[in-house]
Amino acid sequence: KSWAASVNQGASIQELMLTLWAAEGKISHVLAHSMGHRILEGMVKGVNNQAISFQNLVFVGSDSDLSVFNENFKTLPFLSQKIVIYNHQKDRLLCVSAKKHDRLRLGLHAIAEGDYLLKFDNLERIDVTHSPGQRFLKITNHSYFKNDSIVLKDIKAVIANDLSDRDQWLMPKGKNLWELR
Repeated sequence: KSWAASVNQGASIQELMLTLWAAEGKISHVLAHSMGHRILEGMVKGVNNQAISFQNLVFVGSDSDLSVFNENFKTLPFLSQKIVIYNHQKDRLLCVSAKKHDRLRLGLHAIAEGDYLLKFDNLERIDVTHSPGQRFLKITNHSYFKNDSIVLKDIKAVIANDLSDRDQWLMPKGKNLWELR
């Protein structure tokens, strides 16, 4: 029920968020995790306002449909300087969600099934499945961004727009695709 209602919850605060995002002189960074992506979907659904822009959108463990950039997020690549999608191919909670909803999840399948994302030049997909920064084995592999030192370092670099050292921990794997090493 929460999953189904979350888009409507985001839509209910859309006007407030649009006002905040359109404020002059601001720099907007958004980090969304898990079902927070569904709330973000409601906030941006139908928005095509060039007065709104995001410097960075950071998506971690996204429980949105893989096709979300053809749907509720279709304008985000045009309103954002950079979108970074962290993907863990062994995220057990997203595996459950994929089975429950019978749809591919962005935070689980953007690496193996996300070829349509190649058309967005400002979008990065980062595979964290085998990151050496994981401090200990996690049962769900869903909240990796909290405890993985390399994921945290990369998020910090993205938000600070200090991308010069990223080649130390990111290995290119293809167009808009990297793997943490």
